[in-house]
Amino acid sequence: MMHFCFLLVCPCLLSITSVHAATFKLALVGPWSCDPMFSRAMPSAAANLALSRLRSDADLSRGFWYDVKLLNEDCSASK
Repeated sequence: MMHFCFLLVCPCLLSITSVHAATFKLALVGPWSCDPMFSRAMPSAAANLALSRLRSDADLSRGFWYDVKLLNEDCSASK
């Protein structure tokens, strides 16, 4: 009986043609070190909170991975 079940499952596994997996890299750009208000905003905590919300959403996390990177904007660019 065990071999019969294996023979039924094996062709089903072979019929899987593709697996969708991708890593999306998100960047959060801002003048984090220039402005005292933005430096107190805790951008890393906000990015991690957004990332956890993305991962918990069933429609957005169908085999996808998300990575967040904080990028510091130049102090002269924010003026």
